Amino acid sequence: MSTQDQYPTDATDGQWHLLQRLLPKPRWQPGGEGEDGVAARCLWRQVLNGVLYVTKTGCQWRQLPPSFGRWSTIYGYFNR
Repeated sequence: MSTQDQYPTDATDGQWHLLQRLLPKPRWQPGGEGEDGVAARCLWRQVLNGVLYVTKTGCQWRQLPPSFGRWSTIYGYFNR
């Protein structure tokens, strides 16, 4: 996670280790980021941290810092 800004609301490595087992397995597609789903796991953690940020700070979805990705993507996962 060195390429992303760190926030106090981010899941710790221990929390992430427990939570990632509850998330759907990434689906590998030919020509994708790799069979091990490394890029998909990074996206899940980014989404989780974005949701934690909004729920903890109470900010509006559109005010979510860009380091979490597009606000509409994070909201879409949260809404599901």
